[in-house]
Amino acid sequence: MISVLTAGLRNRKTGKPAPQPASRTGASIQRLPAKALRQHKSNPATGKWTLYIAIAVVLGQAALAVYIIRSFSHSGASERYLVHNAVIYSYTGSETELRAPFDAFVVGSDGKFEAVGSSVELKQSFWHLNQFDARGAMVVPGLIDTHLNLVEHGQSILNANLRNAKSVKECLSRLIRHLNGNADIEGSAQSGESRKWLLGFGWDHSIWTDRSGKFPTKRDLDSHPRLKNVPIALFNSDNTAVWCNAAALSLTSITRHTQPLKGGEIIVDDATGEPTGVLVGPAQMLIRNALSQRFSQDRENAILSATKAVLAKGITAVYDVDSAIQCSVSTCDSLPAANEIIKKANDYLSAESVHLTLDGGLSTWSSLLHGPYSDDPDSTGHSFISVADLEAVLLKALGKGYHASLQCEGDAAVSQALNVLEQVSKLHSSNWTNRIRLSGMSCFRTKDVDRLASLGVAASIQPAVSLNGKQKGIRLGSGRVKAVEQAWKRMSEKRVRVRFGGGGDAMGIVYAATANEAGETWTRQQVLDGMTRKAAMSGDKMGRIEKGYFADFGMYKQDWVKDEENGGVVGDVELVGMEAAVTVVGGVVRHGEMKYTR
Repeated sequence: MISVLTAGLRNRKTGKPAPQPASRTGASIQRLPAKALRQHKSNPATGKWTLYIAIAVVLGQAALAVYIIRSFSHSGASERYLVHNAVIYSYTGSETELRAPFDAFVVGSDGKFEAVGSSVELKQSFWHLNQFDARGAMVVPGLIDTHLNLVEHGQSILNANLRNAKSVKECLSRLIRHLNGNADIEGSAQSGESRKWLLGFGWDHSIWTDRSGKFPTKRDLDSHPRLKNVPIALFNSDNTAVWCNAAALSLTSITRHTQPLKGGEIIVDDATGEPTGVLVGPAQMLIRNALSQRFSQDRENAILSATKAVLAKGITAVYDVDSAIQCSVSTCDSLPAANEIIKKANDYLSAESVHLTLDGGLSTWSSLLHGPYSDDPDSTGHSFISVADLEAVLLKALGKGYHASLQCEGDAAVSQALNVLEQVSKLHSSNWTNRIRLSGMSCFRTKDVDRLASLGVAASIQPAVSLNGKQKGIRLGSGRVKAVEQAWKRMSEKRVRVRFGGGGDAMGIVYAATANEAGETWTRQQVLDGMTRKAAMSGDKMGRIEKGYFADFGMYKQDWVKDEENGGVVGDVELVGMEAAVTVVGGVVRHGEMKYTR
């Protein structure tokens, strides 16, 4: 899979925020040169890669992805104001202590931090500005989710939410409740008009109590009379599989004779050879293509819903690796063309990075491993891209000054990525490693951590969507799980740059990274650093509360960074579900409310 990340929503030359139109007129998805689809692999008909333009989104601005939408609040630059009496966490030179030595800051009219310092000092120097007394609230730089599909996150809000469902029975119950609130879905099937699909997102069969880790089937859905006649497509938590009923398979003509795209799999019944209703990896495109018009129609509402949700969590920017304009190209040749496509939509976006998916997820047995799966001895996973293509894309992208993100979940995929990067290091000039990151890394080896550190490449982890320790044990076996635990510790020892993201739930990411269920050894301060300073792309003035940086920050009523040993009161139970009281992007309040004290 090849994607192109765009980063910005601020003019790269001037640093000014993108202008905010008063209405939705102007560029829209309908005016783009190609429709948005999400294909993993090369087009078998043309032999060409399908290149996707994904995004790094600064949330709360008018421009989201390649869309122009109504701004959330104020237009133009923000007014100058002073925030004082805050407990501030931000990188100021120490990686082990993020508690800032100042408790106040000034936001300038350009949407950047104008000054930082003590409350006494700044109140004296900027006495004439509007002031906000934080009253001891915690303030951190705006959080950056380094791996989120903004559109699909919004779709999961608009449609049936299956996240954290503990059984097939609970999934069915949630689907029925969704039907109860959306009568038009069943009505279309009964009236004979174009049939509407019932969509759902977030199921995870690895945590179900009634399946022992096995995939669900179309029969599970068809067992309920209200679910039998409505075409259903349910996407799992890490977007590596889709679960359908018989009506959906019939509507898309998927039979025992249908061939999946390379690297994908249509799960079939061992006895009959008929599709069971689950499609894994690139095979999902057989369903996604049928839903492309639906996804396109829902896209703006999905973005609005997702943006509102993540802003409430204190997230002010995301790197979206899947939202998209499609353009079929030979391997990476249209990177310059990607910028031309984006310019037609908005001058404040630019293609910044390619994203390459090397393998699939552990939950669907598609992560590429050095040895067989513990619970499937005949499988070592799937490879989604050849070594030759991977090397060619990287050399071409780096030669043009782009960043590159390599999605590799299994230990063999991680090794493969490092093999290619070591080869690239011999062929490419210096100053490229800060533009590379390995993403995913659900399973990796200690010796590969040393190689990662030697190269100076960053790791981008998605702990909230990874399997927990118990499920990893089932997939990998206890010996390999212990090896992964050692590799995590080695990563910390070698001071590898680690970024965090995935799922759009900031506190869920913090909890998953620090709960130590799968061997991670991160502290809350390390995760905060990995979602702020370390998460920002090279050259971006984001992720710090520092003079000259964009005034993106979140304010919380309680200090969730301080640990118990130092008087912290926010435990894991309180942490999960916590929201920001106020979220500010470019100096403008996008979530919550700040009332000036003068």
